[in-house]
Amino acid sequence: MTWKPISSAPKDGTRVLIAGCNQVDLGLWCGEGWIDDGFLGYENENWITHWMPLPAPPRSTLADSDGDDGA
Repeated sequence: MTWKPISSAPKDGTRVLIAGCNQVDLGLWCGEGWIDDGFLGYENENWITHWMPLPAPPRSTLADSDGDDGA
């Protein structure tokens, strides 16, 4: 996956990674602006410059379910 310009991000409430100014957050468009960790940052704010789809979650296996992380 590669970072894409924020202007091409989905605006249907899909959660995505948003980034800019050496910061990455989980965010979604709420109709008036981007929400990240409860902060409303409008689309034209300088810090939000790129977005990326969320990666797929890790696959769980039976070995993972015993709480042993292998360390």
